[in-house]
Amino acid sequence: MTGLLERFSNAIDGMAALNGYPFEARHRAWTERLAVNVPELSLFEALRPAAELGYLSPPLATVEPGGAPVDDGDRGIAAIARQAHAAPGQLADSAVAALGAARQHADLHAFIELADEASLERAAAEAAGRSREGASMPLFGVPFAVKDNIDVAGLPTTAACPAFAYTPTAHASAVAKLVAAG
Repeated sequence: MTGLLERFSNAIDGMAALNGYPFEARHRAWTERLAVNVPELSLFEALRPAAELGYLSPPLATVEPGGAPVDDGDRGIAAIARQAHAAPGQLADSAVAALGAARQHADLHAFIELADEASLERAAAEAAGRSREGASMPLFGVPFAVKDNIDVAGLPTTAACPAFAYTPTAHASAVAKLVAAG
């Protein structure tokens, strides 16, 4: 058994034991199925491609006590939240930009309903006020999307079926927690 196949077999054993998996016979089938691909997997593992090639994530930064490292090239949630804390007056900018991108790509039909800019501005003003009052908001300024089977106050909940459509007056718990987080 190759090292790669052995590691996979050990991982299967460990996960099965951890989760009390009752189908021991499948372990052999999985291992046999993977054995067919071992030559290709071994070649891929030996390549050890560099992150510069563009299809691997860069290595994670080391986080020092007291917070995440700051890098001007950072993107994503941490960068948006860091920028929002640094410039609370521009809090709605990332959400308005995300809204613009969603509208620009409406042909993808990724969203059934979009908030309007005025509601984003109101939400940003409320979050900025809570931040000034000292509220802990780890997702301060981070825009988010909600699947349309989860209630968002004032937006239709449809579950992609007009027959089920209604407009809730309160957020679902998950949405309320995201809003509370900033």
